[in-house]
Amino acid sequence: MTTIFGEKRKMKKSLLILSLLIALFCISFASAFDVSADNKSSSVCTSSTLIANDLVSLSANESASTFSVTISGTASAFTTTVPYSFSLNSGQNSTIYSYITPSSKTAPGNYELIVKVGSNGVVKESRHSIIVADCRGAEIKIDSVRTACPCQTSTMILQLKNNGMYVEDYSLAVQGSLKNYVTLSQTRAVLGANQSTEISVVVNTTCNLLGNYDISFIASSNGITRATATTNYPILPCYEYEISTAKDSYLITEHENLTIPVSIKNDGTMNNTYKINLYGPSWARLENKEISAGIGGTANTNLLLNPDFGTTGNFSLKLDVMSTKGTVEKTKEIQIAIEKAYAVSIDVLKDKDIICNAQQTSYDVKVQNLGKYTSVVDLALEGPEWVNLSANTLTLASNEEKIIKLNAAPPYPSANQDYTVKIKASDSISKTSSADTIIITSATKEYCFAPSITIEKTSVSVNQDSAATLLVTIENKGKSTAQYIVEIAGTAANFVKLNPSVISVEPSKAQTLYLYIAPPVTMPAGDYDISISAKMNETAVLASKEVKINVVSTEIELPAENKTNETAGENGFVKFWKDLGTSFKNLYIKFITLFAKKESNVTKAENVTNISITITNLTNISENKTLSVNITANITNATEEQANATNATNVTANKTANATKTAEVNKSANATNESAAPKIISKIPTITVAKNSSKTIDMNDYFSDPNNKSLEFMVFKQQNLKLAFNDSKLTISSTDNSSDKYVISVYSTNGKEITPMNFTVVIGQSASANMAKTWDTIKEFCITYAYYLLGAIVLVIIIIIFSSGFYKKLIAFFEEEVPEKEKAAKKENNKN
Repeated sequence: MTTIFGEKRKMKKSLLILSLLIALFCISFASAFDVSADNKSSSVCTSSTLIANDLVSLSANESASTFSVTISGTASAFTTTVPYSFSLNSGQNSTIYSYITPSSKTAPGNYELIVKVGSNGVVKESRHSIIVADCRGAEIKIDSVRTACPCQTSTMILQLKNNGMYVEDYSLAVQGSLKNYVTLSQTRAVLGANQSTEISVVVNTTCNLLGNYDISFIASSNGITRATATTNYPILPCYEYEISTAKDSYLITEHENLTIPVSIKNDGTMNNTYKINLYGPSWARLENKEISAGIGGTANTNLLLNPDFGTTGNFSLKLDVMSTKGTVEKTKEIQIAIEKAYAVSIDVLKDKDIICNAQQTSYDVKVQNLGKYTSVVDLALEGPEWVNLSANTLTLASNEEKIIKLNAAPPYPSANQDYTVKIKASDSISKTSSADTIIITSATKEYCFAPSITIEKTSVSVNQDSAATLLVTIENKGKSTAQYIVEIAGTAANFVKLNPSVISVEPSKAQTLYLYIAPPVTMPAGDYDISISAKMNETAVLASKEVKINVVSTEIELPAENKTNETAGENGFVKFWKDLGTSFKNLYIKFITLFAKKESNVTKAENVTNISITITNLTNISENKTLSVNITANITNATEEQANATNATNVTANKTANATKTAEVNKSANATNESAAPKIISKIPTITVAKNSSKTIDMNDYFSDPNNKSLEFMVFKQQNLKLAFNDSKLTISSTDNSSDKYVISVYSTNGKEITPMNFTVVIGQSASANMAKTWDTIKEFCITYAYYLLGAIVLVIIIIIFSSGFYKKLIAFFEEEVPEKEKAAKKENNKN
């Protein structure tokens, strides 16, 4: 099978090679022929026929051949060629005929016809130049070139001639830049060969046309343009003119007279008259509304400006000009800017305010000259009689400003009322003005300086011959800094002090005072009241608060529980010891009181504010109970030794007793420890100050606040000793008249709680000298009160007997000697 297919491929290749050889042989022996034209160039009219001949000759030694004919070129569209195929024998020839017939719509011009003859792959061509003649031509002539003026109608004559050989029906049309302004007398003309006709042309231009324009006329027949003609049509500036001013914009001031020259130049070809209309504000007018100018001449008029005072801003003036001939209209705009010549501005720098009666307040008022020239400004004031200006007339240069004062002082008393105060500034020349107002409210002192009083407690209990302090805060809720007179009144006024009595407080600020309560020992126990009031000078009370004070007697009574063992059957000896104990208690109290009074003589008796000694919790004496003595003291100005005694609390006579059964004696002290009162860091040592000298100590070294609040300090005045605080620093200054020793009480407060501390100031003496004087005082006391000292010793012995339980043995001893008769009587009484 493979051998068979291989043989077939070899046969196909052989046949292909043979075919190629035969083709090459035929080409090499192809027939030779020639093509020749009898006419190379010819002319023909449209709708006519021209015949172009081409001769094809075959050589005698050539074999018979077949020929094909094709045509091309611009004339081929209207050419028919025959034959398009033929055969020739050796030595024969044949003619090819091309019929050239351009249609009537064929435009005249030069065309080309190409005749191609091919045989056996050989192609030869013959070219013919064909001229399509204008055998139907036409001609348009314009009689003359015309000129015109704007807004003018002109005419011209067209001549249309048929130069062709046929009768033509012509359509006429107009083209060019003025075609919309041209009218033909006729748009159609039928003309025979060599005939002509005239057509009238009317040109009507508008007034705004000026310059060179063109007009084209077109004649066509059967849709083919046969003739065209174009003419130039210049429109001359017959009525042209120009309106002008020196400038297009002017800057003037109010009430300024300005004359603006207005010129109209006649650029036309004839004399003319011009009417002028002015559009603008009433202060602008024309000197002449109608002017005339010859050819090339100029006419003038004036625009007069006279704006009144107060006329400012930007204005536009419009001049509308119309020429009488040609009615050519033109406009001219002029911009006028008018500035203030005399202008003032006034501004009260505050819109409203409240003034307290009997106070004077001044307000700044700014007056400015906004004009271009120096101005004398008159000032007028409208308002209540208690307002006035610091100046009534000002002289201000251009753009200068000055500040004057508006003074207001409403009298006292005046009711709360709003007053509108108007200030008007006027230029003395132009009378232009500016005004501004302020609303002033006249307020009463009660409104302006309204205080608020806050007291730490509204009720307090104080022992006779003791002292206490209350925190009093006075806040200024008004709008002005107030100087308050602080007064106290009431049934407790004799033993209550409040300092200082006059304070100055700024708006929304507060000042703290201390109410000092010290009922003397002679003050009967009971309820008292004190009223704290704040007011301004010459006013009623603005605020007040009342404090209830309960004065408690300092006499000591045994608690009820201590009397439970007293019976009608007590023997005289037992009752004697109990009464003796009570008596010595009172003697001990007197001892402490007298000693405190003795020491107070050093620093004046009036400075001692509170000494209170209380013995509490005297229980039945037994082995399981304790006797607690609680000594509390509130001392404002006592000796250092007494200050130390103040801090002693819960003195327990029986140290060996069971601590868990000890009664809680001083609950108020415990409550104080739990409070957030300032704490004492360390004790202030004795301060020695030489005569006529001073020394300063910082209280922050001795006090601190648990909550890290800032502390304030207070100290009461001392006679012939100057005490002054600067923040936390206390300066102590002595004089020649200062006493030898002072006990100073300092109070520290965080605004809610108060902590006191006492310290000693020695003037010109050392600590040893002070101690010697103290011993002298003790000796004097011992001599004077020897009996009381003896009683105190006996009291101590009794306390020891009671605390040790020995007293029971004594009572039992004496009870054994009671006669039997008394026992029998006692039993009988008990039965009854």
